[in-house]
Amino acid sequence: MSLDNRQLLIVHRRTVRLPRLRRIYVHRCATLNPSLTKLQFGRYFVIGGVEPGQFVAGMNVDDDIVRLSYGRMDRSAHLAEFDRGTFVQTFVPGLRR
Repeated sequence: MSLDNRQLLIVHRRTVRLPRLRRIYVHRCATLNPSLTKLQFGRYFVIGGVEPGQFVAGMNVDDDIVRLSYGRMDRSAHLAEFDRGTFVQTFVPGLRR
């Protein structure tokens, strides 16, 4: 997806929290420059609050809102909405404003 002349993507990885072996999926945004030669990663975040979600499955960026769809334990689908400016400033590398 294109955002401010860069390609934006979200990557995830699964971690395990001890002692209960609880799986947590952490995410971070990455950007590719216009020539697709430089990849930058943002900070990790967890989506879903008290009961964290699994990996982000979809992303939509409007003028003012970033929407992320995600699942929870392969049983339910959810949608999270963020203010675009706050999301970009907090999670998207190379697009600080």
